[in-house]
Amino acid sequence: MMRSFASNPCRILTYGYDEVLLKTRQAVLELAGYEADIAGSADEFHDRVSQADSPYHLFILCHTVPPVEQSSIRESATDAGIAIYGMSSSVSPDDFLLQVRALLSI
Repeated sequence: MMRSFASNPCRILTYGYDEVLLKTRQAVLELAGYEADIAGSADEFHDRVSQADSPYHLFILCHTVPPVEQSSIRESATDAGIAIYGMSSSVSPDDFLLQVRALLSI
């Protein structure tokens, strides 16, 4: 069963180094009914996570994030029980949303 977006939208944090990709993914997620934030640096990512009023349900890591940073974030997310989506460079918006929905389904 999928979460109900009307009463409690899923919160998603997307992290990467390409501002255009981040903003595009944020727009796609918001049009699909998700609450989407973006982070363009490791410091911004950690600040958003630590200052969040409610927890994130999914972290999306862009292919532009170095493997060492991805590994560190994956460890933290696993400990916190937060799903991770490591994106490749060429994913269509439809496939992107299918993967997000699959990771967020209960």
